[in-house]
Amino acid sequence: MKTKKIFSIVFAALLFTFCFGQVGSPSPISYKESSRILIKDVNLTVEDFLAKGEIAEAAKHIKNKMSDCLELGDGSKLCEAGLNFTSGYLYQQAALKDTNNTNAYKKRALVYYEKVLAEYPDNKAAWSNFIQLIEEQGIDPSTIAKLEGMAKKYPSIRLDIYVRIGDIYKNDNNLQKACDYYQKAYAEDPFSEKACGAMVALYTRYDFSCVVRNNIRQLALDCQEIDLPNYSEELLKKELVTYFNNKKYKKALESLVLWAHVMADNNWLSSKKINRLKIKLFQRKESETRAENTIYSALNELQSIIEAKQIEDIGDIRFWNGYSPEIYMSGEWSKINPESVLYKVYHTKGKKAYFKGYLKDAEAFWQAGLDGVRNSDRAFYTVVASDMAQLYNNNPRLDPSDKKLNKLIIRLFNMKGAAYGDNDLRMIRKYHITLGGIFYDKKKWDGPGGANAKFQLSRAVSSRIGPIVNPKLRRMLGDVYNELNQDSNAINAYTKSVEDYLSLDLIKDADKLMGITKEKFSTAMNSNQLKKINGIQIIIDWRKETKDPNNDLLKNKVTVTDYLGKVSKAENDAKKAISEKFVKLQFFKGLSDLGAAISDDRKVDKQIVLANALERIDKVYQLSSPTDFNRIKNIKVTLEQSVAQSKRLENAQMNKKADISYRNSQSKSGFKTYSVTALNKEIVVPDQLFELKGILKAHYATNQFQLENKVKIEMLDGKFKVKN
Repeated sequence: MKTKKIFSIVFAALLFTFCFGQVGSPSPISYKESSRILIKDVNLTVEDFLAKGEIAEAAKHIKNKMSDCLELGDGSKLCEAGLNFTSGYLYQQAALKDTNNTNAYKKRALVYYEKVLAEYPDNKAAWSNFIQLIEEQGIDPSTIAKLEGMAKKYPSIRLDIYVRIGDIYKNDNNLQKACDYYQKAYAEDPFSEKACGAMVALYTRYDFSCVVRNNIRQLALDCQEIDLPNYSEELLKKELVTYFNNKKYKKALESLVLWAHVMADNNWLSSKKINRLKIKLFQRKESETRAENTIYSALNELQSIIEAKQIEDIGDIRFWNGYSPEIYMSGEWSKINPESVLYKVYHTKGKKAYFKGYLKDAEAFWQAGLDGVRNSDRAFYTVVASDMAQLYNNNPRLDPSDKKLNKLIIRLFNMKGAAYGDNDLRMIRKYHITLGGIFYDKKKWDGPGGANAKFQLSRAVSSRIGPIVNPKLRRMLGDVYNELNQDSNAINAYTKSVEDYLSLDLIKDADKLMGITKEKFSTAMNSNQLKKINGIQIIIDWRKETKDPNNDLLKNKVTVTDYLGKVSKAENDAKKAISEKFVKLQFFKGLSDLGAAISDDRKVDKQIVLANALERIDKVYQLSSPTDFNRIKNIKVTLEQSVAQSKRLENAQMNKKADISYRNSQSKSGFKTYSVTALNKEIVVPDQLFELKGILKAHYATNQFQLENKVKIEMLDGKFKVKN
């Protein structure tokens, strides 16, 4: 039998003494150190027994030392878990040494690893060794039943278990069964790279279509949306080749366009990659039929576009510049067609030319893109327009009298007017953002009409268009007011920017801007502004504390009750100056993070803190960041895990048996809902929160605030899933 790598016994000692954090009062450090020393001494002795082949003596020694763990008080569970891991390792090694009793020793090892997982289900070493032993048993009803039982018992590792069961079936060439379990994992979390990658691999490497809703493109789109475009590209390339080989040329063309879109979107297109694709499709021969020739020509044209250094070098691109009839795509990719790919490539080529200093070429590529997408993709038009305006603002010799820039501005104003006529709030905001950025760069702070940064940026952040969280825009607006010596407005804009940074969990940025604002406007603040700033500072200081691994709660220097009492006081102080909704959201964030950071051996403390976090939110539409949805998911998993292990939550904060499940129901407001019965809470989930304007992705990039990053909810098999 092929032997796999087993974790070293020394590593086990380190893992159990450092991975689980503090172990209780009054002296957590001494308990931790005592456990570490005891486990290390036992491990060394067990290694000596193993070297001599004295398995029974090693087991007896571990059993005798178990009684010493009881003397460690609150640290006893940590100590016992460490020695149980040592026992599992002992019998796993014994199975290798004594081939006559291999199976018996493996079964004993499984028992001890399962004991470890009962206390510490997230222990990676115990889980890895346990699953290794299970996999070595191969396809067996009892093996699968054991893993299924673990999936129910340990929610935090359920997805991993489903993937591993799928792997077992895949290795046995039972691809349908493998697919069933990969899809279970995918339903558990459609944004897991493991689940997505496992399904993709069945299709791309085994020619087995394992996808959601029998749609390869939907899976490809999902992969693209969760920042796994490599999987999306693999799926579409495989689909293209499959359709081509089956002589379904129209479908193959659609796959080609989608593949090119993903490649262009990630700046992966190259002449070499297109050559490889041509060889894969045509095996180095020319196309033989008219339908094949269309695909062959499309690839050649795309290669020509990529290799062209100037717009004049591109030549004949009749497929990408107006293929007819239009290729129909469904869902989120309905607007993708050959032209949309062409203009995305133009945009990328313009950027490359700009950064290399070839400004005329950049201008030509971007102008071609602007002319092409004006009527077909207005959102992308604003992206290219922002780049073009920046080109002119930074290089006035290209447009010495601002004629080109003014022409672009007039076009944006006209398009904005049309958006107002259509009541298209999404595009209205995009035009205000784009124009605001242009006038900001031109330092045109104020003036008649709307041709100034003050007007455009103030409209861009207006709540009349809808909710928006965008600290960069509000900070720019603060700069505008500062330039106009409108101190009061500047203070309000900067303060709101600080709130937006906090909403997006960018605490350092919030703290830095708050410091700048207080220093710059210390004498200009009125009493209400000073009160609000002091309230926000309370939140900043507390959220910084929750991130500190040495804070009193994580170090177990204070009881949870005392700590939460201090938190409530700080929260009430903040509410005196800021809206209650904002304050509750911030304390939800901080308590969620703090609860997640509490070591797993302090289950009761963890549950109480997470329950308090959940109590501070009423509706999901109060949330402001994709991270907030992950916080809810983590709280749910933690509480569900407690239910699975003890059938009830610890009798500390909540007395009811918990039913933490997603429900397909409708609230009075018409939104989808799920409820946490133990807390008598209903979490309301809108179909779409609002656009974050790419802040999370583009925060540390420049001039990208106009990009989109949507928060989406979808329901799969009765469970709501959040698309980040």
